[in-house]
Amino acid sequence: MNPKDDFQPAYVIHSRPYRETSLLVDFFTANYGRVSVVVRGARRSQKKRSIYQPFAPMQVTWSGNSQLKTLRNAELAGMSTQLKGKRLYSGLYLNELLYRLLQSEEPAPSLFAGYMNALGDLAQAADDESELACLRRFELRLLDELGYGVDYTRDGQTGAAIAADARYSFVPNVGFVADADQGNIAGHLLAAIAQGNWQPQQLAILKRVNRSILDLLLGPKPLHSRSLYLATMPPSST
Repeated sequence: MNPKDDFQPAYVIHSRPYRETSLLVDFFTANYGRVSVVVRGARRSQKKRSIYQPFAPMQVTWSGNSQLKTLRNAELAGMSTQLKGKRLYSGLYLNELLYRLLQSEEPAPSLFAGYMNALGDLAQAADDESELACLRRFELRLLDELGYGVDYTRDGQTGAAIAADARYSFVPNVGFVADADQGNIAGHLLAAIAQGNWQPQQLAILKRVNRSILDLLLGPKPLHSRSLYLATMPPSST
């Protein structure tokens, strides 16, 4: 498949001014993963610039052999997902994770489908618990894609099945390890997570485990979306 000839499904995950009149846009695409392109002259026209917004499905083509491509064509492919309030910051959080953690031009069609589902689920989330479940679900898919997925069914050290009546500690790069003395995670909660039964206790474990891995991958630079959320919204468990 040649992006020079075929329109690619895409979403804008990051954009910034480039030189005097252009934009530098990072797209998340179905078949090419994260792609960075220059949109020449986009800042000359508000109408032209306005289509390069997050959460709107697009079809794009580009050219160039270097890591930084040149956009050839772009058009909207549907209605933008409307995210408001906390949901907006959650959507920006997903975009920032993709922008920061995906390697350039690494295909990730399953993750792309998961991203589209996550946007739809965020828009329809009936309450905070539904929103948090959506975030945790996407984090798990992203970590699996990156090769850092966690097994909630087996002891990461011995390979034994998680025992409902045992207690476990989470060890980065290992997994859940039976720890009768200092383990602070009950085995039955891990079993419920593996089965998709996510109540507040399970969501809290998922948040703690996912964040510990993501923070290692992201390094010391803080997430802008998280800082923006904390600066503009009341305290929350998101």
